[in-house]
Amino acid sequence: VPEEIFPDANGVYNVEKAAHILWLSQESTAAVLNGKTISFAADIDMMGQGFLPINLSDVTILGNGHKVFNYKVKGDSWRVGAGGDSEAAGLFGAVKGSITDLHVEDVLVEGNWSAGALVGYIYGSVKNCSATNVEINSIPYASIVDGTFIYDDANNVGGLIGYVGEGSYEITGNTVEGATITGYRCLGGLAGTVQKGVEVTDNNVTNSTITVDMAYV
Repeated sequence: VPEEIFPDANGVYNVEKAAHILWLSQESTAAVLNGKTISFAADIDMMGQGFLPINLSDVTILGNGHKVFNYKVKGDSWRVGAGGDSEAAGLFGAVKGSITDLHVEDVLVEGNWSAGALVGYIYGSVKNCSATNVEINSIPYASIVDGTFIYDDANNVGGLIGYVGEGSYEITGNTVEGATITGYRCLGGLAGTVQKGVEVTDNNVTNSTITVDMAYV
């Protein structure tokens, strides 16, 4: 059952249990969270629960060395004609802000666009984070619209991050181990797509596989 998080005296939202993750998943588009700091205060076992990605704007996400593990995420893009950042899949879906020192483990992420174990789509920096034993599956759309066959998406798929937008951001000190990544195009062990202006340094990917698959829904 989701449990609402209230800010502490410093205005920081401290995440300490699975119920807090579920609340963020349900309330993450609320403007009240914009511009806030989300701080992880414990390791969190999601006990195999599934939930929608957490979408946040103008935030600082502090992992403090903690991990979130044993979860399933399915992006909300499983429909023809879906559009917008809400399609991104990961613990975090679409983020504008930074993520540091947060680790994810034993993860299954499914979507159709911009998918990663930690974050699907970010305009911001990701530092000293990791993904271990993760499976990321992104499946293309296929449909017929006005007699035209349309086949697209399942792009921007990575072990840790799906897509990093253009800007003066840093993707540094991150690791991926034991990732299984499947998608149509723009795939990578660490990140599927990184736009210009982003500094990428001191990252490491091991024991991972990438498969290009055109099977579609």
